[in-house]
Amino acid sequence: MADRDAADRRAGEGLPTNSIGRPLFADTLSVILPNARQTRLLRACLHSGEAGRRAWRDCPELMGGVVRGTAADEWALRRLRPLLCTARRSNGVTVEKTLATTLQVAYFREELRMRVYRRVLADVLATLAEAGVPTMLVGGAALGGTVYGDWALRHSHDIDLLVLEDHLSRGAQALAAIGFTPGDRSIGPGQRDAILKHVSDLPVALHSRPFPVPYANALVSAMWARGESVMLDGVEASVLSPADNLLHVCGRAAILARRGSPFWVCDAWQIIEKHPDLDWELLVEGAWRCHLSLLLYATLRYLASELEAPIPPSVVRRLATAVDPLGREGALRAAQMVPKGSLPNLFRLTRRWEDRARLLKWWLLPSPSYLRAVHELRPSASIPLYYLNRPFRYGARRVSAAITKAMPTRVTWRSRFG
Repeated sequence: MADRDAADRRAGEGLPTNSIGRPLFADTLSVILPNARQTRLLRACLHSGEAGRRAWRDCPELMGGVVRGTAADEWALRRLRPLLCTARRSNGVTVEKTLATTLQVAYFREELRMRVYRRVLADVLATLAEAGVPTMLVGGAALGGTVYGDWALRHSHDIDLLVLEDHLSRGAQALAAIGFTPGDRSIGPGQRDAILKHVSDLPVALHSRPFPVPYANALVSAMWARGESVMLDGVEASVLSPADNLLHVCGRAAILARRGSPFWVCDAWQIIEKHPDLDWELLVEGAWRCHLSLLLYATLRYLASELEAPIPPSVVRRLATAVDPLGREGALRAAQMVPKGSLPNLFRLTRRWEDRARLLKWWLLPSPSYLRAVHELRPSASIPLYYLNRPFRYGARRVSAAITKAMPTRVTWRSRFG
């Protein structure tokens, strides 16, 4: 009865409740999801008991270059080695001595690295609290110290914090006062992010909004109000509620996928595993209000079907009904930004010809409402100019991506400490 009352209340607020099947462009978004090899590794990392042992038997990649780290383009997958180490021990999997040693060394190396990370994190939290700057810890720093239960299992190469916009400048100044180096951009009115660096090159990012696209930040105030207090290494910190945390992780999955990292899958799995009482209604409502329903549909459906995560089937169906035009265009934008998101590849993954025509139309002429919501183009006169400049902007992105790929990797905190 309580579930029915909740559904009726959501429907009264405008949130759809009836199932309509797979939404448009659901297949296109597979570019964001892990491939078959990554999925096998993730099962070996996350499954336990007999399912975990079977996952190891079904994963020949564990004997290949991914674990040993011989392939330069497998940086993100190699970060799964501490998780594999723990899963192997807990599931009683017997492997060759060389592999066991490789995993054990990876775990200890990450454990040592995270000791430095945690000291910096404690200094950041204490400094901002002393300066009177309210903060909300998000990303790897929040997850490693809470749902993972072991800092070494969640590789993090930066510290992400939500800060109220009118406190952004004060927070940056407080960190600069203890030796953090400000980024190239000055912090002034209207600035929404601030990046600073510790002497070890560890970046600290202060964000005034949880999502990079403006339209997805409709619940910022509610997320702050629902935040939960935790203790991390003796320092009090605020983190997102479980439902908001899962929304944040899945809503930003494309950002990690852009780097080739499957860590959003591990994050989402750990949140669901840690919180069996997760408020799924709140998650569906949040996805709808933030225009993230299609992204949540694709990511949660993958977790449920490929990794057998305990996600109620009704949640996936409800997300399918809640997809709106703005969220659909935003999801296509996210798919376009990942390495496999070229137009020919998106075109190939889109099954029906009428849907391919819709994809091509969006690529050439996205809707004015989408442009206003994503790029915050207010004057109507500026929209035609954007359409004219769009091919040049696309070409510039491709050239920039090619140059970045050809450049040698710069030594940073990430590479220095593993």
